[in-house]
Amino acid sequence: MPQSSGRDRHHRRALAIAAVLIPLAVAAGWLITDSFRLATSMPAQINYLDGYIVDDAIRVADGEALYQDPSVAPYAINMYAPAAMYAMAAMIRGGVDGFSAGRLLSLVSVIGIALIIVLTGWPRTGWVALSVGLLYLLHPIQWPWSLVVRPDEPALLLAMAGIALLTVDDRRWWPAAALLLAASLLTKQSSSAAPVASGIWLVFKNWRRGAAFAAVYAGAVGIAVVVLQWRTDGFFLFHVAVAN
Repeated sequence: MPQSSGRDRHHRRALAIAAVLIPLAVAAGWLITDSFRLATSMPAQINYLDGYIVDDAIRVADGEALYQDPSVAPYAINMYAPAAMYAMAAMIRGGVDGFSAGRLLSLVSVIGIALIIVLTGWPRTGWVALSVGLLYLLHPIQWPWSLVVRPDEPALLLAMAGIALLTVDDRRWWPAAALLLAASLLTKQSSSAAPVASGIWLVFKNWRRGAAFAAVYAGAVGIAVVVLQWRTDGFFLFHVAVAN
């Protein structure tokens, strides 16, 4: 009888978990599928910035500089760091429509963030991590943002990936985490909370590792900024900092 009772409790628990996860998975799957359809079939902007960013990416795909003197044609200010624009430009060169390129980049980033939530949480909480990942996908604010041509979601994906590596094994992965967090800042220049928090956490855990993490992060960002300033005749910081 005790063994039978234990099996019954296990079965009831499994059914309860399935009753939670299956509807969430079906809904998330439908939203992802429908969002891919919208991302690749809507040749017009949704957000007021979409067109500007797509135009910047098309100019880069055509071989033009991203950060030019704004006093001469095309008289443009690019307010974002370059990584997402370069990724979009590569997709455009491959034949993807500009709006679709930006939306697919955002949508894939949202899905990647959900996967990070599940993979990092699964060893600790199991099915709870899976449900949180699905709920993240189903949050009402995600789907407008997943179809907007903006660097926010790609920057968040890179930041989350860096944090995830630190939580897995900071002794082994701190250099890769520092580079991912630097890439996040170079995707959107306001993406600074994650590296600051990660650095403080590492300093309290092991100050030498924290100092090395800060040095790699600052070095990667510093080298990128110097190169971008040089390649743009000094206009990079004007676009992303002064004029923003």
